Amino acid sequence: MKASTYQRMRAARWGALEGLRESWLARALLGCIDLGRAFARFRRGQLYLALDSASRIGRVLRVPGLARIACRLEERIWRQTILDPQTGAPLPAAENRLVDDFRKGPAADSFRGGMNTWERLVNLGGELMMLKAPDLDTGELGVVIIKYTPAFGRFAALYDLSRLFEHYQVVLEPSWIGYHDPILQLFTARERRVIVEAQFPEDEATLRATGSNLVPVPFGAGHWVDPRNFHPLPESEKEYLGVLIANWAPHKRHHLLLDALAKIDDPTARIALVGYPWKEYTQERLHAEVRRRGLAGRVDFYERINRKEVNEVFNRSHANLLISRKEGASKILYEGLAAGTPCIVLDDHEGARPADINDRTGIRAPACDLDKALEMMRDEGHTFDPRGWWCENASPPVTTERLEAALRDAALAEGRPFTRGLALKTNDPNLTYIDPSSADEFRASYEHLSTLLRPDEEIRGYRVRYQRPEDR
Repeated sequence: MKASTYQRMRAARWGALEGLRESWLARALLGCIDLGRAFARFRRGQLYLALDSASRIGRVLRVPGLARIACRLEERIWRQTILDPQTGAPLPAAENRLVDDFRKGPAADSFRGGMNTWERLVNLGGELMMLKAPDLDTGELGVVIIKYTPAFGRFAALYDLSRLFEHYQVVLEPSWIGYHDPILQLFTARERRVIVEAQFPEDEATLRATGSNLVPVPFGAGHWVDPRNFHPLPESEKEYLGVLIANWAPHKRHHLLLDALAKIDDPTARIALVGYPWKEYTQERLHAEVRRRGLAGRVDFYERINRKEVNEVFNRSHANLLISRKEGASKILYEGLAAGTPCIVLDDHEGARPADINDRTGIRAPACDLDKALEMMRDEGHTFDPRGWWCENASPPVTTERLEAALRDAALAEGRPFTRGLALKTNDPNLTYIDPSSADEFRASYEHLSTLLRPDEEIRGYRVRYQRPEDR
């Protein structure tokens, strides 16, 4: 069997599963399975895993009746682990039993790492960054940011949060939407407010409804695009109706864009697909879909190109497309805006912040009218102001100021001073200081942070391989 045929069959299977997920009956059946699994885990004392199963019903499956039952189970577990059973207020970090349950249970297996140096242990393999050093004399707290949802589990497992909260404020930058997630509850603590980036309004509302120490801010990983990599190129000429940047998997819904292009009679109308292989899915499957629609010569593929080349493709495109059903804190949308390319976002997409798609940045459109949206952008895209909006609302300096304001409010509410700002960072695509010298300036602070790791005997199970500086 040719690989392309195999991939088409796998893609068809994926499409069938997606169709089942749209069925209320199928979601209800999956919800019953999750609810049964949650109660079984609860009876076995696997409290974190029970929360994980129960939270899926409202977070992923969205079955209201079952979600209410699941919420009652979750509240029961919270009162056993993270909340004072008498007052309902968060317990101190040292008494958060959910962290202990997570660390000792099988849920932590997927978060266990292979950090092979002392530095990579301290910064979680590059997924933790120091934004501000603590002042041990005045009591002004330092600030650390943790990027990617799985890193939150590693952080809670490797660091003593009770001791760490004495010296640091924590910022969490999730990589996926759906914040009714027990991994965030590992940070529930009475003594310290934790800032959580929440690009998707539904996630912001979820955190505000908890009334806990988890404080949402209305921006996310996409708001840290490096302007040195993504910017307008005035000399570029437009040659593509639109560009779609996504891996080659079927859930990115390339077929909707290909269908839209096939409806446009103009043989000079072309699109660009930028991506990389994902699991068994490669370009070959999409080349077959292009040929099947008679679009040969109208679709250009770019695989594993660097950020400079991505910026060039943005500048040669009338529109940047976001057409998947669901994304985390998508950087692609904001990279396009920084490059000066307006966006087209499908109206059934979840993840992009609706307010960020406006009369300066782009449009939303139904899949059935995607062809019309592409033609409209070709004719009227020059009337938008994506770069101007991005500079004013989503650039790293602006986002840093908003984060500083949230951290200042949290510190002052706790009776702590906040007199110094944060180091500027970007997502490039991972955590990167805009000024490379910041890494050296914070060296002593990273050394201090290392003293807040759990004892060796507690982190040995994480298979870390390192040498402490004094042992070298």
